[in-house]
Amino acid sequence: VSSTGRRIRVREGAVSGHVDWAEIESDRVTFVGWAADYVRKRPRERVAVFSDGRFVASFSAPVPRPDLGPEYVDAGYSFVLPLSVLTRGNPDSDVRVFGIAGDRASELDYPAGYRW
Repeated sequence: VSSTGRRIRVREGAVSGHVDWAEIESDRVTFVGWAADYVRKRPRERVAVFSDGRFVASFSAPVPRPDLGPEYVDAGYSFVLPLSVLTRGNPDSDVRVFGIAGDRASELDYPAGYRW
């Protein structure tokens, strides 16, 4: 349920996407990737991050991804979060990233070696 009360159903494969990389540098983590609803032919509206089941943040600013084709050029994302916000001191935190398009969401695919 969003902060506005909107219900968003999480279903595997409803939104396609990938965390291209998540890089820890000093005390912050940069996430880069893309997400899109291929069935409805539109880029994601938001990307949401959870850690150990706790909502951390969501991002809506598009990052151009011309490699995905003209319908999905705005499907890219890039954001930075403080490492302390993600892990709260627990290096074994379960950090999960979801793509949201309309009333549908899916967990994104992760690269090999994804830390969480």
